[in-house]
Amino acid sequence: MALPMRIFLAAILLVLLGEPLQAQWGGGSSGGRFTPTLSYSYIDGHDGEGELERHWLTAIIVWRDPRPTTDMIPGPPSEMQRQAILRYRALEAAAQDAHRYTLGGSRGTPVRWAEYDGTTLYILGRRYALPLPPVALVVVVDLGEFGDTTSTIVYRGTIPSTMPDPFWPRHWKRGDTLMTYPGARDKDGMLLAHLRSDSTIAKLLP
Repeated sequence: MALPMRIFLAAILLVLLGEPLQAQWGGGSSGGRFTPTLSYSYIDGHDGEGELERHWLTAIIVWRDPRPTTDMIPGPPSEMQRQAILRYRALEAAAQDAHRYTLGGSRGTPVRWAEYDGTTLYILGRRYALPLPPVALVVVVDLGEFGDTTSTIVYRGTIPSTMPDPFWPRHWKRGDTLMTYPGARDKDGMLLAHLRSDSTIAKLLP
């Protein structure tokens, strides 16, 4: 099941301020796990409302773990896990100071970490321009045993930004009520199949 990370929805904010939803653009991010050694984060964009609502992928990061991990810590965290959580919090505070959004997680080790703003993805000391449709950026990262300082980028490329309609949430108004469809349950499988449709990326996904 996909796990929502930080979500920013400019359209929703403007609705709260009394502006019309259909005139606005928004975006967000989410993440999840394909397998015990393969997790992901993605950035998306959307505009419109109801039948006119349109979604697209902007960037996908695939995190390749050196050993099987989960997103849950059974029982009290170890010292290594506590240090990972502290590092994640410090990175998150620095990103907020830089007015950037964050991707990744720290429930296990090593830390998965990336930042982005309206135009750029920042990951492991590198900057990548966020493309516009019809393509999305794809970055594959080998996570190091000792956290993000030993992680490496093994692939950067693009893939079509379009996903099947059931993948995406939908928002529409019924009277004064904002209705929401959360999207398909098997979003992990749909996204993995989309990545594997590219022969080069498929070779990197065990």
